[in-house]
Amino acid sequence: MKLKLKFILTSVFCLALFQNALAVNLDTIVVSASKVNQKIEDSPTYIQVLTKQKMEDNGNLFLSYMLNQLPGVSVEQGGGIGGETMAFIRGIPVSPKVMMDGVSIMSPYYPFPHFNLGPIMPDNIDRIEILQGAQSGLWGANAASGVINIITQKGKGKPHIDYNQTYGSFGTTKEYLALSGEIKKFNFYVAGSAYDTTGIPQTYSYNYKTHTYSQGGKRDGYHKYSFYSNLGYDFGDGLSANLITDSYKSTNYTDICKYSKDNPVCPNNSAPSNLTPLAQSSRHEVDYYFTKLNVDKKFEKATLNFETHYMQNNSYYYSPSSAPWKGRTYGASLNFSYNVAPTTKIVLGVDYGKDRAIYDYTPQINVSREHAGTFLEVLQTIQNLNLQASAREDHYQTFGNTFTYKLGANYYFEPTNTIFKANWGTGFVAPSMFDLYANGAPFRFGYLKGNPNLQPEKSKTFDIGFIQNFGDKLQISSSFFWSKIDNLIDTKYASLIGRSQYFIPINISKTISKGVESTLTYKPIKYLELSLSDTYTQSDGPFGQTSNIPYNSTSGALSFNYDRIYAQLNGQYISTMYDNSGHQIGRYTVFNANLSYKINNNAKIGLYAQNIFNRFYYASWGYGYATPPRSFYTTLSLKF
Repeated sequence: MKLKLKFILTSVFCLALFQNALAVNLDTIVVSASKVNQKIEDSPTYIQVLTKQKMEDNGNLFLSYMLNQLPGVSVEQGGGIGGETMAFIRGIPVSPKVMMDGVSIMSPYYPFPHFNLGPIMPDNIDRIEILQGAQSGLWGANAASGVINIITQKGKGKPHIDYNQTYGSFGTTKEYLALSGEIKKFNFYVAGSAYDTTGIPQTYSYNYKTHTYSQGGKRDGYHKYSFYSNLGYDFGDGLSANLITDSYKSTNYTDICKYSKDNPVCPNNSAPSNLTPLAQSSRHEVDYYFTKLNVDKKFEKATLNFETHYMQNNSYYYSPSSAPWKGRTYGASLNFSYNVAPTTKIVLGVDYGKDRAIYDYTPQINVSREHAGTFLEVLQTIQNLNLQASAREDHYQTFGNTFTYKLGANYYFEPTNTIFKANWGTGFVAPSMFDLYANGAPFRFGYLKGNPNLQPEKSKTFDIGFIQNFGDKLQISSSFFWSKIDNLIDTKYASLIGRSQYFIPINISKTISKGVESTLTYKPIKYLELSLSDTYTQSDGPFGQTSNIPYNSTSGALSFNYDRIYAQLNGQYISTMYDNSGHQIGRYTVFNANLSYKINNNAKIGLYAQNIFNRFYYASWGYGYATPPRSFYTTLSLKF
């Protein structure tokens, strides 16, 4: 009833204003909701786009905080700055597919298929496209809830140097240097960065009498060093190629000591000088490397695209000299698009990939699997109606074939200048290598033994809604969504060997998620913008509301942009939610602010304030996400 009421009230409000509606003024951002470039206002898919400018305006140093403020997106972070982070879309308890420039960067060894978003900063990113709803009919495995596509920077214009320096709370320093531009037919973007902080406490001081946590404890430092390059060349006659390389090394010093009545004082296990086995076992180092070669050939009515890629992601948990988890993925794809008519376009393609997971800690694992897929997409325009249909067949070495599809419609109703959208799609999540082949690997309750007979998790999603523009001053949108996940992988107790408990993953659960997303953007004058968004989610899993998914999430921002000054105040309210252990959490509001001043065309200074009112909150009980207390960061940006 609440869902219907929310959707109806928003619709009635918009219908009452239709008589004053003027021309639609949507940004013509090119997106990748299709396998070909498409204007955002023409796409049936619900898409959110974080442009480089929006990320700069937000001011936050990490992408995960920005994603968490978007409608329908929830972020779960496992401790401290740069900690393990997963995103969820519309209450579905599986991670969306995370891609870089259209290529999956999901790590093959994680127990739950995802990409760790915790270390990602917006420096080398041109924009991020968040596609909501099942997208497996186009993008294959792990796109059961949606897609997060990270599109990287490309060299443009006259060669120049960008440099910025950040200083802030908790001993935070960050340096970023980039050289980019174009020289005749050659374009380049080469950048490096270093981020260091003494950090904030991952674990809080625990009051064993009241069983509550408060800010305190030892600081957990974080360090990250990264390199990025994008080199491209235009050979002429429609032939071009580019080579992307992205890599980083990060170290997270976490303190896993648990406060209790018998242990009221903990040693500083996160201190680099502490070399005890417990201290070293709680450190997390990541070596990440990704490279992609892309070749495009454009004809009069067609485009042929070939790409090949390689990724490795190593996680060091037990000591700096041992890397228990090593992930490798590599593959290639060939896509062909053809304009059959001015209003009809088809895209077809094939891809191949191989995943490999290595566990170099007793008991050892060294396994791999191959997979391949083929798809067909049709885009049809009939006057003001845009239709999208895609179908895909995937074959995995471990569980065989899976067929998925997606149908979408986008209609522009001229009398009221309204865009209506509707989508139905299916998706699947391939069981992780960990769930398939783990052989007594450490697990949160004991040890996990893999199940090679696991089947993929499968989803069905539906959404319907509208976008209403009133000239260039007001935009309102609302949508209803419904999702179902079958064959959800969960763990059950298997046996007791000695004193150790062993668990096994099986397909036993299902989840139904439904809700309403609404947004409003208002520009009363040229220099001022107000934006509001609200997401209401009911996610009914085997244990009630899905863990770490709030019933209600509301975000807002007030932005002022005049001449050389930009200022933004943004806030977010999170209602009741529950962590993985069933503890009630949430019910907090956090405010952040960003202020920048453009000295001239080559220099800009900025000030960012996080958690202005120093609101203490936690997003999971005990060892989970540590609250960023009030903090300030200053940035100097130079361009030569």
